Amino acid sequence: LRGFTDITVTATRPYDSYKAKLVKEIGATYVNTLVDQLGGDFDIVIEATGSTSAAYDALRQLGADGVAVLLGIYLDNKVVNVAPLFDDWRKNKLIIGATNASIDAFEDGVNDLVKAKLEFGGWVRKLITREVPLDEYEYAYTWGHDDIKSVIQIRSL
Repeated sequence: LRGFTDITVTATRPYDSYKAKLVKEIGATYVNTLVDQLGGDFDIVIEATGSTSAAYDALRQLGADGVAVLLGIYLDNKVVNVAPLFDDWRKNKLIIGATNASIDAFEDGVNDLVKAKLEFGGWVRKLITREVPLDEYEYAYTWGHDDIKSVIQIRSL
């Protein structure tokens, strides 16, 4: 978790969902935003859903001198009124984004997964919620409420 000690994960799944249980297993706080409101003032907010409205909501939760990292690919073409965010600029908030990464970022990700496996054991494996053979790859792209990551299995020849 890169040294972070107080982590909150938001989603729209019930508190007894698979995703919520995984969040709680590593000691993080889960908030169902359909049920509860967040208080805001987070130091770092990472948004990776690709939903414009989720990105806007994430920016509203950022505290003074905070950093928002937008990782989603926002294809919904929604128009968002940014006027309420102008106060955020006076609070020295930083917004950064990325849609791709270098080989170094990939290597960092692999190293983070190794560290997470050492710290949390089999928890990392639970993030893979679907495995499909190559000849059924279309199924990997279908969506279910508790899906996290799908893996397409490729057998060696």
